[in-house]
Amino acid sequence: MLRVAFGEAEITPEEPSYLCGHAIRSGLSRGVLDELMCSVLILEQDGQRYCFGSIELAGMDKPLVDAFREVARSRGIPAANVVVAATHTHAGPEFQELGVFSQTPETGARPGYREFLIARFGAAIDAASSFVDVRPGFGSLQVQGYYGNRNAPDGPVDRSANLLEFRDRHGHRIAAIVNLSVHPTVLGPQNMLISGDLFGALRRRLCSAWGCPVLMINGAEGDVSTRFWRHGEDESELARVGAGIGAQLEQLVALPLDGDAVTVEDVTYHFDYRADLEHITSELERARRTLATTSDPVLIKTTSSGLAILEKLAAADPHVREDLRAKVIGIGELRIVAIECELFSSFGLRIKAAATGPSMIWGLADGSIGYLVTAEDYGRTYESLTTPIPRGGADAFVDHIIDHLVASELTPPRS
Repeated sequence: MLRVAFGEAEITPEEPSYLCGHAIRSGLSRGVLDELMCSVLILEQDGQRYCFGSIELAGMDKPLVDAFREVARSRGIPAANVVVAATHTHAGPEFQELGVFSQTPETGARPGYREFLIARFGAAIDAASSFVDVRPGFGSLQVQGYYGNRNAPDGPVDRSANLLEFRDRHGHRIAAIVNLSVHPTVLGPQNMLISGDLFGALRRRLCSAWGCPVLMINGAEGDVSTRFWRHGEDESELARVGAGIGAQLEQLVALPLDGDAVTVEDVTYHFDYRADLEHITSELERARRTLATTSDPVLIKTTSSGLAILEKLAAADPHVREDLRAKVIGIGELRIVAIECELFSSFGLRIKAAATGPSMIWGLADGSIGYLVTAEDYGRTYESLTTPIPRGGADAFVDHIIDHLVASELTPPRS
């Protein structure tokens, strides 16, 4: 029997904070558009507990993730059974001690905010105290009209909106996880108000429409956004896009999964290489030339962020040793691949195609090492300028995940 409990805690900063997501934005926040939340769903089966969390931030670093896992472990949940991911709002506060783009403590997280986040994660787990026997279900639909590939409007994109729901013995929906693959960034760099942006708006709408708590989790959103589909970057456009996508998500219908066995498997791929400093230097020069000559606001926004990350890569140790990690989560026949990166759409579609049953990608899970870009797109897009992974490396990692996924399908989960 599977049992679940839901908990949440507000994580909105108590003081003006630097916002994370756009290198060209400066200054402290000037108010709150909507509250930020940390939400957790605790699953319990055969005496074992699992914690799945969603936190409305741009990202998380590994020390913060490790701290969250320790909080869960202190409450009886094995660290290996904890998966927590950022929604990737670009209107949330800086979460690192050093600013993500500036790499200075002056523009990083406000003093005490990281400790506040850790405490609030614990509070969310503590709030998940009322367990209910449930049966899981899964459903999916295609979202149309509001987002797509941000590098090429006709490029690959996973439009699926996925619903993992939990219903009690009376058929009442107790909690839901909704998964979309899109940068949830309607608000632009001119915005100085704290906000969960698109995923925050969708969470609130679905909670109200369905009468149950909803966790929003991102997917393979590395090259997907509202860029070519939005009509602006302000609060009114956020309301329009949120209403349009939300109305479609409300139509999600789930069918019971075949079984409810919960499994979590780790997948690790090790990189050991020397960064191409000549390439980084060349891209730095190109970015500076672009900023000196362009008046395109989108190009200024993306190139400024790319330049900041390129400068960080140029100053780093060129000998890169990196373990890329993923988890393959099984709930009955459903497979969820949780991965610590911003995955390109075509990668996500490949992974899902390898599963024999329903599946979804959970991006930005347990931190983020940055973009995972296809070898074909390497050197052609903003995302490939800033990734720490060399050309072809992401392809090898995805192949490794697929091999693991295919092999695990040969061994049915316990019933």
